[in-house]
Amino acid sequence: MTDDWQEKLIDEILDLELAMFMTVPSRGPAPCREHPDSFRLMRRAQFESWSENTLKHYLADLKAAGQRNENLMTLKYARMENLVPLANDSPLIDRIVEIQADWHREVARKYPYFSRTSRPVDDSSDRSGSVSFSTYIRGELETYSNRTLASLYDDMQTVKGRGGNMAEDIFNRIVQARGFESLDEAERRLRAKHGH
Repeated sequence: MTDDWQEKLIDEILDLELAMFMTVPSRGPAPCREHPDSFRLMRRAQFESWSENTLKHYLADLKAAGQRNENLMTLKYARMENLVPLANDSPLIDRIVEIQADWHREVARKYPYFSRTSRPVDDSSDRSGSVSFSTYIRGELETYSNRTLASLYDDMQTVKGRGGNMAEDIFNRIVQARGFESLDEAERRLRAKHGH
């Protein structure tokens, strides 16, 4: 359950992000743009795991980009495809990617059927035509200010310190928003669907 202040911050972030997302240039049809509710659901699940500080810093990043007439979503996707030079070389990016990738691998071990529905974790899969989680998150992190990166890293250290897994928390929120009780239930249903 989210607090009112968190809801307000997330809604403001989602409005700005969605406006940017809808105007990202694409080389072909972009089916994901036809489902803005799905975009909001996925992004909300991520932001609900962030602290108030991180949300405020990221909201400030989005507003500052808007004032500069920059689209952070365009930059993210351009970086994912290596179409533009490195946007931010903060050493925190590598640390965050490493922790997030470890969390995703842990989810894949616990929920192998569910994990088949999401991006592969490691960037070795980028050569096979699908963008990995590591490449995706790195492109996104490069659009964050150093202040946002530092705050997100602190959030992740807090979660790690209590033995949590932010990726699992995010996936749990996503499956619950889609009508499952939990990741465990989603995994059981997917396993049954595949005859195991």
